[in-house]
Amino acid sequence: MKLLPVIFGRSWKLRLLFASVLMGITGVAVLIAYFASWRTVVELPEFMIASNGVRCISCEAIGIEKNASAIFMERKSIPLLCVDQTLSAIVEGTNYFIGEGHVTIGLQGTVRPGGNSRLSGRGVVIGKTAEYPDGRGCVGSSARAQIETYWSRDVLVPQEFRPTDWAGMSYRKGNELYPSTCSQLSVSDMQPYRLDLSVSCNGDISYSLNTLKPLEQLETALSAKTPALGNADVGELPLIEPGMRGWWIGQVFGSKTQSWSVTFSQMVVQERVRFRNLIFT
Repeated sequence: MKLLPVIFGRSWKLRLLFASVLMGITGVAVLIAYFASWRTVVELPEFMIASNGVRCISCEAIGIEKNASAIFMERKSIPLLCVDQTLSAIVEGTNYFIGEGHVTIGLQGTVRPGGNSRLSGRGVVIGKTAEYPDGRGCVGSSARAQIETYWSRDVLVPQEFRPTDWAGMSYRKGNELYPSTCSQLSVSDMQPYRLDLSVSCNGDISYSLNTLKPLEQLETALSAKTPALGNADVGELPLIEPGMRGWWIGQVFGSKTQSWSVTFSQMVVQERVRFRNLIFT
């Protein structure tokens, strides 16, 4: 009989240990499910960047900032974590892509005062980049899509990422275009395009750009659409600050003498949070 309290005590401790282990496993499963799930950061029905400014009725209400040529959302990074992010939107220009301007769309980023040179992040441009100083833009007179990265710190640039005109320079602040990612599809005004941009936690950037037709021609468009695919692996370069979660859409070099606009509709930004260098899928 004296053994009963001892046995009961041990059994109670074992049950408590088992419950603790079960709760721990459940907590880990919930944590993994949280990291593996995609969450919508923002949905924006429509906005316009035009020669006379940005028009976005619902931006302020959902925490989106804007200036004369861009909309953006600053979001705090999470220590030891990073994000996979995606952005999808329908893009249509009016008297814009015939000019010399291009639209810049960035994820995993931040926007600081001082203009385009202060952007930091990964993304894509749509428009004309042939006049890019070191010849890394898309060749030709047509507007095209192309992957671009941006950084705002003076950092050591790895040798393989230094164009030949960097002779004697190991530091640079600014941006980089990737010639191998130029779209075969040229972009025209008065034609809607579906853009899908994806940036992974480990630095992979990919996009697709597809033509869209009016609804009455949807079946023809789906079978005849011409995809423009591009991807680049820029890895965890020291050029780009890790862990950033902001995004932006803006434009540069639009005509100052003619009226133009670029409309974005059905825009959705999503993200999946995870530990750096770990993937939960």
